Amino acid sequence: MITLSKENDKISLQLGQSLKAFYRKSDLVTRIDGEQLLITLLDSDLTDTLLFCKRLHPLIANIKINDSALPVIIVVSTCNETISLIDSCTKAKNIG
Repeated sequence: MITLSKENDKISLQLGQSLKAFYRKSDLVTRIDGEQLLITLLDSDLTDTLLFCKRLHPLIANIKINDSALPVIIVVSTCNETISLIDSCTKAKNIG
């Protein structure tokens, strides 16, 4: 889960446009609570997810607010046979 700054509408649009070329067809990008984006990587294990996050940092660094880097918080949560996607998202939201 990514938490955005106060200029969230303009930033969300910029980030969303950048993410279009970045994520896979099986990934889901959703805006929630105005300042947060939830990126669901359905076909990824924890290793792939952490690699995705490493690639995500430079993408986000290119988005500027008044010539300053975009402040974000990235939270990773996983789900499996015993942890549902809903529980995983709830956990990420509570951490972020």
